[in-house]
Amino acid sequence: MLGMDDARSGAVLKRLSAMVVPRYSLLLDQVLTNARVSAWIKRHAGIPTFRQREELFAFVHNEFIRDEPIDYLEFGVMHGESMRTWANLNRHPESRFFGFDTFNGLPEAWGWVAPAGAFSCDGRAPDIDDGRVSFVKGLFQESLPGFLQTFHPRSRLVIHHDADLYSATLYCLTMLHGLSVPGSLHFFDEFSSPLHEFRAIEDYCSSYRSRFRALGMTGNFAQQAAFLVE
Repeated sequence: MLGMDDARSGAVLKRLSAMVVPRYSLLLDQVLTNARVSAWIKRHAGIPTFRQREELFAFVHNEFIRDEPIDYLEFGVMHGESMRTWANLNRHPESRFFGFDTFNGLPEAWGWVAPAGAFSCDGRAPDIDDGRVSFVKGLFQESLPGFLQTFHPRSRLVIHHDADLYSATLYCLTMLHGLSVPGSLHFFDEFSSPLHEFRAIEDYCSSYRSRFRALGMTGNFAQQAAFLVE
């Protein structure tokens, strides 16, 4: 319980903060969170780093999945490049690949990066000639609950987060928490986006006391990152 001195100190600090920064500053928030991203990269400087995400996918597949079947869930499909990569990497006949997307672009602005509606495929899912691949169309908040009512993992869960947005990424993490058991794999395609995917991971792990072990990343700024649930 807070003592009176703690309460007074907190009140003073609150007043001083309001004087220095009277309104919320998106720029300041991004700068401060960028510092945490940089600190994370420094702490994990020893993990394997790759030039392209396809190399990261192949590394994790070859080192941690090998010949096992997988249940692959991808949030944010767009033209299906990563879906095709994973379907080609893992040829096990019992593997299943599910792609979730509106195919009408972002439902809200992605900070300064892209406006609502960006990355639209005019409502069309990609044409992937593989009977193991299927698509679930709609906002995650509308499509995922129904999907989870009948979905039961049969194999190791591999989750590819490419929704870009904080709201969508955090929603998927929380909804899949019960299925994301130790050994599950998570990939984040815009890991270094400070106020979106990175913040969603921080908030999820803090709230659910989940432990993610970093397996690898791409580029100097960890644009993509792979994690193992411990």
